[in-house]
Amino acid sequence: MGDDATAFDMRGAELSHHGLDVVLRGLSMICGDDRVLDLTGPLFDGLYEFFRGQLLLGREPA
Repeated sequence: MGDDATAFDMRGAELSHHGLDVVLRGLSMICGDDRVLDLTGPLFDGLYEFFRGQLLLGREPA
């Protein structure tokens, strides 16, 4: 494994954009488009608000 690689199956490993991609692809394999949007809408809204808050506060929000 390269020095900049992240092992996703290790305890404490981050669920980065690659992990999120896998989750979304998996959902699209078992759910229709409308269901995927129902499930992921709040997730992306939460991510947006978290990073928006981080940008506004200049630190990670509580």
